[in-house]
Amino acid sequence: MRQFAVVATLTFFLSLQSFAAHSSVDSALDALADGNLDEALGLIAEAAEANPGDRELLATGAAIAMEAGVPELAAEFLVRSADAAVLIRDFAGLAEANAELDLLFTMLPAGFAMASEAASAVAPELADAAMAYQEMRLAAQEALQAGEIEAALEAQDSALLVASETFGDEHLLTILARRDLGSVFAQLGVPAEAEASYAEAFGMAQTLLGEDHPQAIEIQLDLARFYGAAGNVEEAAMLQEMAIATLGATLPPGHELTLSAQFARVATLRGAGALEQAVAFLQEVCGTIEASRGTHHPYVGACLTEQASIFTDLGRLQEAEGVYSAVLNHIGATQPGAGPDAFNALSQLAEVLRLAGRYEEARSVLSGVVMAATQVGDSESLQLARSYLGRVFRDEGELPEALSVTESVLDYGLVNWQQRPLEILNTLLELGAVYQSMGRLPDAEATFEEALA
Repeated sequence: MRQFAVVATLTFFLSLQSFAAHSSVDSALDALADGNLDEALGLIAEAAEANPGDRELLATGAAIAMEAGVPELAAEFLVRSADAAVLIRDFAGLAEANAELDLLFTMLPAGFAMASEAASAVAPELADAAMAYQEMRLAAQEALQAGEIEAALEAQDSALLVASETFGDEHLLTILARRDLGSVFAQLGVPAEAEASYAEAFGMAQTLLGEDHPQAIEIQLDLARFYGAAGNVEEAAMLQEMAIATLGATLPPGHELTLSAQFARVATLRGAGALEQAVAFLQEVCGTIEASRGTHHPYVGACLTEQASIFTDLGRLQEAEGVYSAVLNHIGATQPGAGPDAFNALSQLAEVLRLAGRYEEARSVLSGVVMAATQVGDSESLQLARSYLGRVFRDEGELPEALSVTESVLDYGLVNWQQRPLEILNTLLELGAVYQSMGRLPDAEATFEEALA
């Protein structure tokens, strides 16, 4: 029934297109009318080759490819649609194509989806209990966001109790509640209980869904994240490697869950100081993203930015400069004008120039960012640029200017960055360095102590 509805819809859609006179499209209409999706797909692909900039045709091809069970071809159509949108500066069309790609790469193969549905099924007579369970989980999440950890623990413990008594331990809702309890324990600072909850949820998910099921792997990655935060880097890395290998064998390249695991591994490697290994692995990930989602997807810019950051940490400044230039080119192609992403990339590029001793160039770039961010009212980008400008002043020996800028950035941060303590820490350390350069050693010592308190 669903196939007939889709075929009818696509046939109607194609009949309205300006390109319908094309022989391939005419033949595709006939194939759709006969219910032959595979033939229609081939004919639409032929028409798309002849009309590479026709986004409506490409969108139709993607829809038919999905219905025919060929997601790889659907992704290809969508990538081409994104490329076509970039050529005419259609940013809304680009966002639409990328959103469709994102949705495509979150889909699970049918077997996994059916297993999840069966494992989470709730009988009609238990609907009220399921609703109560969801309300308790929501209450726990809201309490966590408010920093009320004890209240979150009570709510999540209640959710687990309801799930266990109502649905049984071998039910996906119970497993997820146990996983969430591990997260609360971790934030409460009770590592033994957190590890036990995560590990038990992981084992139960493997038993219920299978060792290679993506939802079981998600819990494995949660456990890896816990180990990483607890300083057990070797255990975290091992679990991440296993997860990435399993996901790579069961999901298409570029799948959202696989990318999440890969980025988590990069973070683990960076945290362990294995920067060369991290950047080499990240370059592979960036290549996978481009191959699966195209060169104009936001993840490409994010991956390049991370890569440039690691090059900077390694002192490979020429490579960092080149990658930041690629980031700026990507932003210029995919965004309508200067905004936070461009301002941030320019500020980071200026920091690379400063580290290379190219102070005049760094100052020029940062001055431009300060002016542009001020004009559009982007306070965050403005303060980031000013913080880097303070470093340039310090390196050039203009210490009063460095002190004035850094103090004002800190004043802003103490008001606006309470949820971002690392930003405050870095600004305090920079202020201490300025005091040190000025010979104000007691002030420097006091500032460093405040930063590390």
